[in-house]
Amino acid sequence: MRRPHNKGFTLIELLVVIAIIGILATLLMPALLKAKEKANQTKCGNNMKQVGLAANQYSDDRRFYPHVTIINTLDGDYTTTLSARAFRTLFFYAYIDNPESYICPSSPDMAKGLEPDVKADPRKFYWTGGAIVAQPPAPAVVPCPLYDAVAANDLALNNVAEVDLSYGWTRRGYTSNANSSNLLAGDRSRILQGTDQGTGTTTGANHTGSCTGNHKECMEAVHLDAHTSRFTPNGDTLTTGTISQITPTAGSTIQVGYLSVLGDDAP
Repeated sequence: MRRPHNKGFTLIELLVVIAIIGILATLLMPALLKAKEKANQTKCGNNMKQVGLAANQYSDDRRFYPHVTIINTLDGDYTTTLSARAFRTLFFYAYIDNPESYICPSSPDMAKGLEPDVKADPRKFYWTGGAIVAQPPAPAVVPCPLYDAVAANDLALNNVAEVDLSYGWTRRGYTSNANSSNLLAGDRSRILQGTDQGTGTTTGANHTGSCTGNHKECMEAVHLDAHTSRFTPNGDTLTTGTISQITPTAGSTIQVGYLSVLGDDAP
């Protein structure tokens, strides 16, 4: 009696199937990466929205937005601790007490866990995830971060150790009745003019124009009224002039904000 013949794949057929799968994966990968980046941009925009809403709560309570110097004076740029101190103020008053809200998913940054004393008292929060370093004699009340001269663990955005804050703050001071189109905060689209502060490596490859930070093609930002905008390079450049100016009439340009994420944001 003849045994039934079990027909299976030949080696050639198996190699052909593997080759087809490889080709399909190669074709689909760019689309999947693009979809992931779009999702990251959306999440980043949502973070910016939350920052805008929190800042509005702050301004409703105090009639101005977080700002270190007097209102009509520009704060320091991304090489100072301005952004870290401004954002920590929102955490300080528990307007946004989730560290992940300060992280862009397209950045190399990672939110760090909070220590028990920080969970119990958000005023002790610092970007390194630790508690405030008490200076003798220890103050009875932890000082407001904007006016804390010690600023214990706050770091500048261009500091390679600052890896748990993805956003920069406006350098211009605003009161609660300022123009709603003014820029409040934005993601770091030009860090160290093309250097990723988390790894110290150049990030310009595969980016559009001067978008050499969190996103390859754009910069997410939020305005004073908490609406978000997505800026793309004008030509091949993303600068203060292309994102934070309005021209109401021919030949008349009004500055509406400076973001400390930009390296060219001096007036």
